[in-house]
Amino acid sequence: MYPIDLSSIASSASDIKNLAKESEISSQTNFHFESFVNDNHNYVIAAVDGSNHNIKGNNCVFSTMRAGYLLYQYGKEIKSSIDPIKAEFMVNDDVKDIGFQYKHEYYFHSITGEIPSGQVEYDKVVERIRTLLEWDKVKYLIQTLHKGDIIIFDGSLISGEISTSHEFFSQLTDIAKSKGISLVGLSKDTSLSMGGIPIPLVLQKASRTQCPEQNWFVSIEDTHFVRFITQKEHIFRVDAVLPPGLEMKTLLSRIGAYCYDSISLGYPYPMQLIHNSVLIKENQRNYCFNLFKQQCRENQVSESTFNQLFSIYHQQLDKIAKGR
Repeated sequence: MYPIDLSSIASSASDIKNLAKESEISSQTNFHFESFVNDNHNYVIAAVDGSNHNIKGNNCVFSTMRAGYLLYQYGKEIKSSIDPIKAEFMVNDDVKDIGFQYKHEYYFHSITGEIPSGQVEYDKVVERIRTLLEWDKVKYLIQTLHKGDIIIFDGSLISGEISTSHEFFSQLTDIAKSKGISLVGLSKDTSLSMGGIPIPLVLQKASRTQCPEQNWFVSIEDTHFVRFITQKEHIFRVDAVLPPGLEMKTLLSRIGAYCYDSISLGYPYPMQLIHNSVLIKENQRNYCFNLFKQQCRENQVSESTFNQLFSIYHQQLDKIAKGR
């Protein structure tokens, strides 16, 4: 038996009970669910994603990252482009060449042609750089795909890193719309809520009575949410840039045609497979780190210096505690 404050567990469970009650009340709202039927088609689906895996040091970080895309047509993969794993070392300081802001500005300018406005946080810089690598794939795909094709991006399309570059985003979306290409950001989770209750929970309960036997999407405060198939209650946030003449219902029906694979029922399986393809596993990260360490040794960096940079005593405390 562990020493646990059981009253805190009971209090947390009570909070969940209250939230569940409030979600039932909110679900009585009359939502404007729009139904759609999934449609097999001959357009290309492009799935874009990225990954990063870090080793933290003393005021520095060694990071591995990569991005890629998969193309699907008629339900089958027709092209795969996955970058090799890229390594970066950066320090928590504004220093040329190795400072985290310098690194971020380098990637931002290389991909968007602009200088970033505002300051990036050190704890988020690797994720921001990875997002830029993903947007580099989106930029390439817009140039190469054709009318009716769909680019799906993992995460929010219109917020975060790239939204700070208004000109770059505007140029990309203008080109996509002129070519008849749809851009879609598909988010597996969202911080949006109604009175503190997560919107997907409210919609899940509401749809059981208001739209139980249909695929649906709904707009709440200019944000779209979708359930692609009736067999699963997975609800996703959707951001989309549509070309003229294409309705959201039609777009979602084309994506929904890819949501019937058993490995990811209710979620577009090209997005599951691109996630698998770009994922950097711990052993891969460690392999890169060992290569990095070996290269440092060849560059006459002493082992004591290297270990001082990447030895954090709090981790040693955890090892000692586990040993006991």
